[in-house]
Amino acid sequence: MREIGEGVRWLWRHRPLRALVLLLTVWNLVENAYVAVLVLYALEVLHVGASFYGLLLTGLAVGAVAGAAAAPWMERRWGTGGVIALTVVVDVVATSGLAVTRAALVAAALLGVVGFGAFAFNVVSATYRQTAVPDALRGRVTSAYRFATWGVTPLGAALGGLVAAGFGLPAVFLLAGVVLTAVSALTLPLLTNRRPAAGA
Repeated sequence: MREIGEGVRWLWRHRPLRALVLLLTVWNLVENAYVAVLVLYALEVLHVGASFYGLLLTGLAVGAVAGAAAAPWMERRWGTGGVIALTVVVDVVATSGLAVTRAALVAAALLGVVGFGAFAFNVVSATYRQTAVPDALRGRVTSAYRFATWGVTPLGAALGGLVAAGFGLPAVFLLAGVVLTAVSALTLPLLTNRRPAAGA
Protein backbone atom coordinates (compact mmCIF):
# COMPACT_ATOMS: atom_id res chain seq x y z
CA MET A 1 0.00 0.00 0.00
CA ARG A 2 2.87 2.36 0.73
CA GLU A 3 4.22 1.89 -2.80
CA ILE A 4 0.80 2.50 -4.33
CA GLY A 5 0.56 5.63 -2.20
CA GLU A 6 3.82 6.85 -3.71
CA GLY A 7 2.36 6.29 -7.16
CA VAL A 8 -0.78 8.24 -6.24
CA ARG A 9 1.27 11.16 -4.90
CA TRP A 10 3.42 11.28 -8.03
CA LEU A 11 0.35 11.22 -10.26
CA TRP A 12 -1.26 14.01 -8.25
CA ARG A 13 1.78 16.26 -8.75
CA HIS A 14 1.92 15.63 -12.52
CA ARG A 15 -0.85 17.85 -13.93
CA PRO A 16 -1.13 16.36 -17.44
CA LEU A 17 -1.26 12.79 -16.15
CA ARG A 18 -3.65 13.79 -13.39
CA ALA A 19 -5.92 15.19 -16.09
CA LEU A 20 -5.50 12.02 -18.15
CA VAL A 21 -6.43 9.82 -15.19
CA LEU A 22 -9.57 11.88 -14.56
CA LEU A 23 -10.57 11.77 -18.23
CA LEU A 24 -10.01 8.03 -18.59
CA THR A 25 -11.72 7.26 -15.28
CA VAL A 26 -14.86 9.13 -16.33
CA TRP A 27 -14.68 7.64 -19.82
CA ASN A 28 -14.56 4.11 -18.36
CA LEU A 29 -17.40 4.98 -15.97
CA VAL A 30 -19.80 6.10 -18.70
CA GLU A 31 -18.66 3.43 -21.15
CA ASN A 32 -19.42 0.67 -18.66
CA ALA A 33 -22.77 2.33 -17.98
CA TYR A 34 -23.96 1.83 -21.55
CA VAL A 35 -22.20 -1.49 -22.12
CA ALA A 36 -24.16 -2.85 -19.15
CA VAL A 37 -27.46 -2.08 -20.88
CA LEU A 38 -26.40 -2.86 -24.44
CA VAL A 39 -28.36 -6.11 -24.62
CA LEU A 40 -31.55 -4.37 -23.50
CA TYR A 41 -30.83 -1.52 -25.91
CA ALA A 42 -30.61 -4.01 -28.78
CA LEU A 43 -33.82 -5.79 -27.78
CA GLU A 44 -36.03 -2.91 -26.70
CA VAL A 45 -34.78 0.09 -28.68
CA LEU A 46 -33.39 -1.43 -31.88
CA HIS A 47 -35.81 -4.39 -31.80
CA VAL A 48 -33.24 -6.92 -33.00
CA GLY A 49 -32.60 -10.50 -31.94
CA ALA A 50 -29.55 -12.35 -30.69
CA SER A 51 -27.96 -12.76 -34.12
CA PHE A 52 -27.94 -9.02 -34.82
CA TYR A 53 -26.67 -8.32 -31.32
CA GLY A 54 -23.60 -10.28 -32.37
CA LEU A 55 -23.26 -7.92 -35.33
CA LEU A 56 -23.34 -4.94 -32.96
CA LEU A 57 -20.45 -6.43 -31.00
CA THR A 58 -18.63 -7.19 -34.24
CA GLY A 59 -18.92 -3.55 -35.25
CA LEU A 60 -17.45 -2.53 -31.90
CA ALA A 61 -14.58 -5.01 -32.25
CA VAL A 62 -13.73 -4.04 -35.83
CA GLY A 63 -13.62 -0.40 -34.84
CA ALA A 64 -11.40 -1.21 -31.87
CA VAL A 65 -8.87 -3.08 -34.02
CA ALA A 66 -8.84 -0.28 -36.58
CA GLY A 67 -8.37 2.36 -33.89
CA ALA A 68 -5.47 0.54 -32.27
CA ALA A 69 -3.81 0.06 -35.66
CA ALA A 70 -4.30 3.68 -36.71
CA ALA A 71 -3.18 5.24 -33.42
CA PRO A 72 0.58 5.46 -34.16
CA TRP A 73 -0.06 7.16 -37.52
CA MET A 74 -2.59 9.51 -35.95
CA GLU A 75 -0.13 10.48 -33.23
CA ARG A 76 2.59 11.26 -35.78
CA ARG A 77 0.10 13.32 -37.76
CA TRP A 78 -1.66 15.27 -35.00
CA GLY A 79 0.39 14.79 -31.84
CA THR A 80 -0.62 13.17 -28.56
CA GLY A 81 -2.96 15.91 -27.39
CA GLY A 82 -4.53 16.20 -30.82
CA VAL A 83 -5.35 12.50 -30.96
CA ILE A 84 -6.74 12.51 -27.43
CA ALA A 85 -8.99 15.46 -28.26
CA LEU A 86 -10.09 13.92 -31.56
CA THR A 87 -10.95 10.55 -30.02
CA VAL A 88 -12.99 12.20 -27.28
CA VAL A 89 -14.98 14.17 -29.85
CA VAL A 90 -15.50 11.06 -31.98
CA ASP A 91 -16.71 9.07 -28.99
CA VAL A 92 -19.08 11.80 -27.79
CA VAL A 93 -20.66 12.18 -31.25
CA ALA A 94 -21.05 8.42 -31.75
CA THR A 95 -22.40 7.80 -28.25
CA SER A 96 -24.90 10.63 -28.61
CA GLY A 97 -25.93 9.17 -31.95
CA LEU A 98 -26.73 5.88 -30.23
CA ALA A 99 -29.14 7.80 -28.00
CA VAL A 100 -31.26 8.94 -30.94
CA THR A 101 -31.00 6.26 -33.62
CA ARG A 102 -33.48 3.43 -33.91
CA ALA A 103 -31.80 1.88 -36.96
CA ALA A 104 -29.84 -1.25 -36.15
CA LEU A 105 -27.29 -0.86 -38.96
CA VAL A 106 -26.62 2.74 -37.96
CA ALA A 107 -26.14 1.62 -34.36
CA ALA A 108 -23.64 -1.03 -35.48
CA ALA A 109 -21.68 1.60 -37.41
CA LEU A 110 -21.76 4.00 -34.46
CA LEU A 111 -20.47 1.28 -32.14
CA GLY A 112 -17.64 0.77 -34.60
CA VAL A 113 -16.81 4.47 -34.28
CA VAL A 114 -16.96 4.16 -30.48
CA GLY A 115 -14.53 1.24 -30.61
CA PHE A 116 -12.20 3.15 -32.94
CA GLY A 117 -12.07 6.20 -30.70
CA ALA A 118 -11.70 4.28 -27.46
CA PHE A 119 -8.84 2.06 -28.62
CA ALA A 120 -6.95 4.81 -30.44
CA PHE A 121 -7.19 6.79 -27.20
CA ASN A 122 -5.98 3.81 -25.16
CA VAL A 123 -2.89 3.30 -27.32
CA VAL A 124 -1.88 6.96 -27.38
CA SER A 125 -2.62 7.58 -23.69
CA ALA A 126 -0.65 4.49 -22.65
CA THR A 127 2.36 5.73 -24.61
CA TYR A 128 1.95 9.18 -23.07
CA ARG A 129 1.90 7.69 -19.57
CA GLN A 130 4.86 5.37 -20.13
CA THR A 131 6.92 8.24 -21.51
CA ALA A 132 6.11 10.57 -18.63
CA VAL A 133 6.74 8.26 -15.68
CA PRO A 134 10.32 7.72 -14.42
CA ASP A 135 11.51 4.11 -14.67
CA ALA A 136 11.86 3.76 -10.90
CA LEU A 137 8.21 4.71 -10.33
CA ARG A 138 6.57 3.10 -13.36
CA GLY A 139 5.17 0.05 -11.56
CA ARG A 140 3.76 2.09 -8.66
CA VAL A 141 2.26 4.75 -10.88
CA THR A 142 0.75 2.15 -13.20
CA SER A 143 -0.88 0.42 -10.21
CA ALA A 144 -2.40 3.69 -9.01
CA TYR A 145 -3.47 4.59 -12.56
CA ARG A 146 -5.21 1.27 -13.13
CA PHE A 147 -6.83 1.27 -9.70
CA ALA A 148 -8.50 4.58 -10.53
CA THR A 149 -9.42 3.89 -14.14
CA TRP A 150 -10.50 0.24 -13.80
CA GLY A 151 -12.00 0.50 -10.35
CA VAL A 152 -15.03 2.34 -11.67
CA THR A 153 -16.19 -0.58 -13.83
CA PRO A 154 -18.84 -1.91 -11.40
CA LEU A 155 -19.92 1.64 -10.56
CA GLY A 156 -20.48 2.33 -14.24
CA ALA A 157 -22.60 -0.79 -14.65
CA ALA A 158 -24.71 0.18 -11.64
CA LEU A 159 -25.08 3.74 -12.95
CA GLY A 160 -26.25 2.45 -16.32
CA GLY A 161 -28.92 0.33 -14.69
CA LEU A 162 -30.16 3.17 -12.51
CA VAL A 163 -30.35 5.69 -15.35
CA ALA A 164 -32.07 3.19 -17.66
CA ALA A 165 -34.63 2.33 -14.99
CA GLY A 166 -35.38 5.97 -14.23
CA PHE A 167 -35.13 7.67 -17.61
CA GLY A 168 -35.02 4.98 -20.29
CA LEU A 169 -32.27 3.21 -22.21
CA PRO A 170 -31.43 6.04 -24.67
CA ALA A 171 -30.79 8.34 -21.69
CA VAL A 172 -27.78 6.21 -20.69
CA PHE A 173 -26.04 7.03 -23.98
CA LEU A 174 -27.06 10.67 -23.86
CA LEU A 175 -25.76 11.04 -20.31
CA ALA A 176 -22.49 9.40 -21.32
CA GLY A 177 -21.98 11.97 -24.06
CA VAL A 178 -22.85 14.92 -21.83
CA VAL A 179 -20.63 13.83 -18.93
CA LEU A 180 -17.67 13.03 -21.16
CA THR A 181 -18.01 16.41 -22.87
CA ALA A 182 -17.98 18.23 -19.53
CA VAL A 183 -14.96 16.37 -18.19
CA SER A 184 -13.01 16.71 -21.43
CA ALA A 185 -13.56 20.48 -21.33
CA LEU A 186 -11.76 20.50 -17.97
CA THR A 187 -8.96 18.08 -18.81
CA LEU A 188 -8.02 18.52 -22.47
CA PRO A 189 -6.39 21.96 -21.99
CA LEU A 190 -3.86 20.28 -19.67
CA LEU A 191 -2.81 17.69 -22.25
CA THR A 192 -0.11 18.89 -24.61
CA ASN A 193 0.68 17.94 -28.19
CA ARG A 194 4.01 16.48 -27.26
CA ARG A 195 5.05 13.59 -25.12
CA PRO A 196 6.20 14.91 -21.75
CA ALA A 197 9.68 14.42 -20.42
CA ALA A 198 9.89 11.88 -17.62
CA GLY A 199 9.18 13.45 -14.28
CA ALA A 200 7.68 16.59 -15.82
